[in-house]
Amino acid sequence: YQPTKLAADEGLFKTETGAPMVVFGIVDEKNQQVKYAIEIPKLLSWLAFGDWNAKVLGLHDAAKYVWYQQVLNNPNYANEKVKKQVVDSIMKAYGVNPNDPNANEKMVKVLEDALPVAFMFYAYRVMVGLGTLFILIGLVGVLLLLLGKLYDARWFLKVLVVTVPLPWLAGEAGWFTHEVGRQPWMVWGMVTVNNGASPNVSTTSVLITLIGFVVVYSILFYIWLHFVRKLIREGPEPVEGDVTSKPAPAVSVAGGGQ
Repeated sequence: YQPTKLAADEGLFKTETGAPMVVFGIVDEKNQQVKYAIEIPKLLSWLAFGDWNAKVLGLHDAAKYVWYQQVLNNPNYANEKVKKQVVDSIMKAYGVNPNDPNANEKMVKVLEDALPVAFMFYAYRVMVGLGTLFILIGLVGVLLLLLGKLYDARWFLKVLVVTVPLPWLAGEAGWFTHEVGRQPWMVWGMVTVNNGASPNVSTTSVLITLIGFVVVYSILFYIWLHFVRKLIREGPEPVEGDVTSKPAPAVSVAGGGQ
């Protein structure tokens, strides 16, 4: 449904039939290619459309499809007059004259250039890579539990501690993928970032709001760290039946006392 996002996520510059999924590679935006790519043949076509031989649009063709099919042929317009108003406003927001014979191709270029492919490619792989790592860690944990070794595998418990912040990182990478990938749209195919900004909200108001959020969340983060540190210093509660938690036996001392 958002073919430009898909193309950017996968570093797909050219349309391919039976497109492979790139596990990793180095994005070269200048030459529009992914260097040293490690690929799984046809997997992207299957993941996107359930067909190993499905055609997946490259970035330019995807931008063309979005403009001509999802914008100009959008069925959600009330009538042709409203459609013209919306389309013209989108063009003008990006400095394109609606009466220019090449206006549509210029808008395709706008949509194509709106996405930082390298950023999208790497952010998406951070998200998916960490998600895969979490699955593997979970499977190892289940295996150790079934073998009765979960609580004795110190190496695994250390791994769990180290990976505590990684779900947050995966979530942020996913959020960047989602929000950057939908650029320049606020409402897909109808409202862009440029023509969706409110003229009634000043830069100062936005700055003050941003500072307020940063201050409040910084305080909450400090409080969270304080309590986490406290819990770590106190350590876990003694496990019932654990011999290490039993009191030491009485010891005889000189004079017959105990």
